Amino acid sequence: MQKKHDLFLDSEKRQYQSPIPSRELILEQIQALDKPISASSLSEVLGVTQKDILLKRLTAMVRDGQLIKDKKDRYRTNKMLDLVLGTVILLKSGEAFIEGAEERIYLSAYQARDLINKDEVLVRPTIKDMNGHRQGVLVEIKKRNTHFIHGIYSVRESGSYLMPFLQMKGPILVKPDDKVADGDVILAHVCHFASRRGPMLVEVEKILGRQETPGIESKLAQSIYAWPGMFSDAALKQVDTFSDRIDLGDRLDWRDKPFVTIDGKDSKDFDDAVYVCQQSYGWDLYVAIADVSFYVKSGTDLDEDAKLRATSVYFPDRVLPMLPERLSNDLCSLKPNVDRYAVGVYMKVTHDGKVIGQNIDRVVIQSKSRLTYQSVQDMLDGKQETLSWFKVPLADFKSLTHCLLEAREKRGAIEFNQSEPQFKLGPNQKIQSILIGKRLFTHRMIEEAMLLCNETTAKMLIQRGIGGIYRNHLPPDLEKMQALEMLLSELSIDCSQGVEHVIRHLSELSQSQREIIQNLIIRSLKQARYQESPEGHFGLSLDFYTHFTSPIRRYPDLMVHRLLLGENQSSALGALAEHCSDQERIADEAVRDAVAWLKAHYMSQKIGQIFQGVISAVMPFGVFVTLNDLGIDGLVHISELLGDYYQYDAEKMILTGRQTGGVFKIGDALSVRVNRVSIWEMKIDFILNT
Repeated sequence: MQKKHDLFLDSEKRQYQSPIPSRELILEQIQALDKPISASSLSEVLGVTQKDILLKRLTAMVRDGQLIKDKKDRYRTNKMLDLVLGTVILLKSGEAFIEGAEERIYLSAYQARDLINKDEVLVRPTIKDMNGHRQGVLVEIKKRNTHFIHGIYSVRESGSYLMPFLQMKGPILVKPDDKVADGDVILAHVCHFASRRGPMLVEVEKILGRQETPGIESKLAQSIYAWPGMFSDAALKQVDTFSDRIDLGDRLDWRDKPFVTIDGKDSKDFDDAVYVCQQSYGWDLYVAIADVSFYVKSGTDLDEDAKLRATSVYFPDRVLPMLPERLSNDLCSLKPNVDRYAVGVYMKVTHDGKVIGQNIDRVVIQSKSRLTYQSVQDMLDGKQETLSWFKVPLADFKSLTHCLLEAREKRGAIEFNQSEPQFKLGPNQKIQSILIGKRLFTHRMIEEAMLLCNETTAKMLIQRGIGGIYRNHLPPDLEKMQALEMLLSELSIDCSQGVEHVIRHLSELSQSQREIIQNLIIRSLKQARYQESPEGHFGLSLDFYTHFTSPIRRYPDLMVHRLLLGENQSSALGALAEHCSDQERIADEAVRDAVAWLKAHYMSQKIGQIFQGVISAVMPFGVFVTLNDLGIDGLVHISELLGDYYQYDAEKMILTGRQTGGVFKIGDALSVRVNRVSIWEMKIDFILNT
């Protein structure tokens, strides 16, 4: 075979007295051979005389996961075996996915049984499962990321054990320690991993507290999912150099427009402000978004810290911001009655909800008021006097929203009206009470304005022919739609016009039906992801969509700002989009775990109490019940369904009694009693109240 030219030879000469072929050339040469090759044969192909130095490089490349060495001491590339090198993100279920791969690869709990978060592994992609997820087989653990595990210290007659928060193959033995008590939440150091010689052995590194320690659930979730903590000193020093002074410069002056921010009552970062003015052709919609890109320049230490996080994390008791608070809660927050730098998007909207003109510019604004969803709703309902200067803009905003909602319905966007539980935390940072939040019309007002802005900026990316990061939501697989249609038919839902028609007309169903079916549909839909090419948004029924309106808390939005404002980007957009998708998933998992811990702690004080609920899922091992007015799920195990032997029908998702013919199905109302709660497992068990 002809020897290939080494494009990196000059770089090698600068680093080594006796340069050898670069890693890039070695990979290219072996890949071109398309078969494994020994070190001696490779040295002949490359014309290398110093074979010992080449062997050291090959050994380093095997160590770094660039090459595979087989039992015959031959080398091949990962691509030759279709292997993927990536980082493990372990989930509470024990399953994992691989971060850093071109396509997200999932590992079953069995495949991931010996892994720890952030381990570097080689996996071989296999088939896609029913959910469209690419499955993988673990080939090799290349590098252990950490030798620390979180869990509950448990003392038994046979010894001391660790009950890990993330499911792992056990048991896990703990070295005796007089300072730790049964039930303590600990950080444990791994002495040695499980092997044929015996189970994993750990020793207590740090006692973190007890299960009732205030805020322990969010701190644990942050640590377990290896979420970044403090910002780097370099990033914080950079923030300290920022001035409070706002200079108009060559920006447009939008301070004469009566912008307002409308957010939740507890919000601290205000990254969007809105102003609407009715015109003969429809409306002028002005959306001002905090100009984060003015402060956070690409490639700086501050930018690297933000990129690493890629999103803010919102735990019930605290926020882990993507940006230091000096930016997120101050300089980049569109506070009332102070000048702020913003990126302004102007949209000329017709009476049928079409944008017929748009501009994007750097601007200076001054928000006239910090309003809440509830206060503006009270103004609309006549329960609160509307500020005199705000009466006309509010009326115009209301009429624009009705127009956009009509356009949304016509194009067939999915309308989810899920009621989110809101937690009131007590002094101990545990749940004191739970309220189901009410979705107001004012939520819709801001939502529709932001959706239109996101769609408009996505189209700008397309029109300008520049790279982009898009928010794509692909249609569900045919098999999942067929399964959903069968299930909906079992629930007496008319599917004569197709299941997609049902999905897009949820508002026509009764409240009880809608809540149940929304959850079923959400399970059937694919997850939205960030990608560098536009593939449409199924849920919103849009051909082009991006995220633009929240650069304080989402890195993709910041990237879109930079692209539209003409800033050159050195980052590979595809890899960055994948990273942001992965970080979003990790943040969601961390918050979900913290919330589940809080819910379990709350229900642990309700043992023996009776609640009313609805079956939300049917499984071979029992039924999950969602409690009314609380939104808390628990399991009635099949062994607790007394008086009959129940068989599971996977297609219909029902349990049927063999003798009585009794049926348990999704949507059935049940009265249940709290039977058992495991806080560390985040599991709640019910029994039927008969």
